[in-house]
Amino acid sequence: MRSVVWTSSILSCLGQSDDENLFGPVVETEYGNVEGYVRRNSDHDVDCFLGMPFAAAPAGTNRFRPPQPFTESWAPKTRQAKTPGQICDQLDIAGNLHLGGEDCLFLNVYRPSAAGSFSDLPVFFWIYGGGYFIGDGIEFSLYDGTHLVKKTPICCCHSQLQIEWIWFYGFARIST
Repeated sequence: MRSVVWTSSILSCLGQSDDENLFGPVVETEYGNVEGYVRRNSDHDVDCFLGMPFAAAPAGTNRFRPPQPFTESWAPKTRQAKTPGQICDQLDIAGNLHLGGEDCLFLNVYRPSAAGSFSDLPVFFWIYGGGYFIGDGIEFSLYDGTHLVKKTPICCCHSQLQIEWIWFYGFARIST
């Protein structure tokens, strides 16, 4: 699946731009370059790449289908990966009834700023909790991967996942 190839190219922490202090770190992917930002601190700087799509949006004709590959190249432009993607549909326990949206299949990746093109970093993939009815990978910065990357040299990833009961039905034949 193309999304796996694209994701693995990010996870392998490929390439850095010579201009990363001016513009932020840049990695090359199957669909074009992605520019993140550096979170600086006194111990270790961390490169952050946020809101990168890993599958096609589960909306429109893709609704109630298994995840479809992401195929929308942004090359020759560089995609800005500096803000998290939208969280997935869910009920808001604070009382607003609905939170998030359908276009929510995004990946956030964090790596040590010193990581180079061929860094052999282990990958830690975090899946947030919430009992399949609430939660997301960015809420209140609880799942901010910079904390883990500062403590140990890893590539930390987490994603937004479809939750709520409706995504677990096996709708084999629904026409829109």
